[in-house]
Amino acid sequence: MLQRSTDNAVGALLSGPTWQPGQTSAPSGTPLRESDGAPVNREGVRAEAESPQLGWGRGTSFTPLAVNNDGNLDETLDQDFKRDLSADRSARGGTDNSAAPLNRAGQRLDEAGGALKAGADALTRAAQANSTQKSMEQVEGRLNVSGANNVAPVMARVVESLHQQNHSTGQEGANTERVSAAMAGVMGISPVEHNGQTVPPIEGRVSRYQMFADQALRMGLSGDEAQQVVREVKASPDGRLQPATRDRLAHAQHEERGEAWADSVQSVQTLEHSARLLPNTISAYGTRAVPTEQGHAPVILTPAASSGSVIFTPVPAPPTPTVILTSVPASPLAPVIFTPAQQSQTSTDASPALSGVESTSQSSQSDAPGSDTEDTP
Repeated sequence: MLQRSTDNAVGALLSGPTWQPGQTSAPSGTPLRESDGAPVNREGVRAEAESPQLGWGRGTSFTPLAVNNDGNLDETLDQDFKRDLSADRSARGGTDNSAAPLNRAGQRLDEAGGALKAGADALTRAAQANSTQKSMEQVEGRLNVSGANNVAPVMARVVESLHQQNHSTGQEGANTERVSAAMAGVMGISPVEHNGQTVPPIEGRVSRYQMFADQALRMGLSGDEAQQVVREVKASPDGRLQPATRDRLAHAQHEERGEAWADSVQSVQTLEHSARLLPNTISAYGTRAVPTEQGHAPVILTPAASSGSVIFTPVPAPPTPTVILTSVPASPLAPVIFTPAQQSQTSTDASPALSGVESTSQSSQSDAPGSDTEDTP
């Protein structure tokens, strides 16, 4: 139960002011005043209660916050923030100038990240290449390629390599030396020297490889066409091209290269014959890069699903001859005695320059005392 004083105070608060009309807020004591200094009267309190916009609030209003249907306050605040941001962007003409620097900064960060990733990838590739190079070494040996399926790709790459060289130098065809060097190059063989002389990289009948490569180059065949010719001829029981291939090559020589029909047919027959004479094996000698851990064991390089074989067999280098130098003491030189020959005193053998000296000595001897020489009248 409330105390009497508390009950009276609550009742006065709920019942409102007990002022008389026109009476100020404090009939006795200090009255309440508005911002302009006028005392608050009863009519002002009624006006504030009936019309807050005209009373003390001066237009201040309160808008209650409405949450969404789920009652999630965080989601409601996020939606209101996005709505206000969109309204502000629309008020500025549809462009968000404040976000442009952030977008540019983000683009620059993306570009920098891409550059860093590319640099890291390059470093990784360089490290892998360096590791691969360290794990390989040049070993002297012999590379044997057998089977038409393996010889045909080698000759195709040889024709393609020589065709590029001829295109840059203006040459036609190829001699034995160029064909041998091209074959060694496409097989990864480097020539070696023994006793100051270069060992030929291609062993055996190099002239047969040269004949086919030279004819293919003069006919303007590509590497793929040369490979097709070798495969068809080697696969044929009678060593001939397929009729469609022979006809296509003959028409190409006649129509594209302007040769006579008989010459075109003859060129195709020569190519067919040179492909038939190609050996089924290629043997190359020199140095080749092989894995370090392989040692001196044969390295099998045969492609998958191949009917032939490609094997590199390391060959120990020939021992260097030992040269022994033995010092031999030098023999002492024998003394040489020079004896001057006696000079003749005859007037005929004497030098004319000494004639006066000789005559003077003779006269002095005749004048000497005790001389047996007598004067002649």
